[in-house]
Amino acid sequence: MNKFNEKRNRSAYAYVEFASEEIAEKNVKVLEAASIRGKQLVVDYVGEKSKHKKEQKQTEEFDPLKLYIAGLPADATEADLRKIFPKAKEIVIPIRKKDKKAYGYGFATFATAQLAKEYHDKTQEISMKDNTLVVLYAKVRKPEEEKKSENKKEAQKKQTKTKEVKKAQPAKGKEPEKMEEDDDDDDDDDDDDEDDEEEEDGEEGEEEDDEEEDDDEDDDDDDE
Repeated sequence: MNKFNEKRNRSAYAYVEFASEEIAEKNVKVLEAASIRGKQLVVDYVGEKSKHKKEQKQTEEFDPLKLYIAGLPADATEADLRKIFPKAKEIVIPIRKKDKKAYGYGFATFATAQLAKEYHDKTQEISMKDNTLVVLYAKVRKPEEEKKSENKKEAQKKQTKTKEVKKAQPAKGKEPEKMEEDDDDDDDDDDDDEDDEEEEDGEEGEEEDDEEEDDDEDDDDDDE
């Protein structure tokens, strides 16, 4: 179930495909007057009849080697997309960090423009797991967008490496060595205690001998 993100105020979009152009024209008027959760819908055709086609040609360029695929299921994988585009040089499906699910779109890049056109043309009526896919040419990214994307990837790599290093380090540094040193200290303390006890025993023995000698002297005095 899709939810509107009111905090970010992000726009959502969808594609609706009809059996014929005539049916599409009838439904466009209905959709233009409709709203969802109080928000007015913006409806436009895809392709030649698009209201913004001329404007798009002037402001946007498309990559002849790269296809944009929309309508992917949330659990779609690159392997699923590879089955549809087996000759693609690279396939990418952006994944949400929060739940590890697909955003709903992906990209397929080909080695030649001819291959890209071939797959663009033959996938105009294709589906994945009951979802109808929309396959278009991907827009060419501006240099600043490319740089931003590369910087983001580098930052993610560094973050991943840092986490791996932290996991590899022992939880409590050199505690085992400290324990051994403590054990040695304990042994030394035990030896010292034993020496002290022996000294105390010796002193007690000497005191007892002195007392016995005093008693003997007292006895001799009594005899005299």
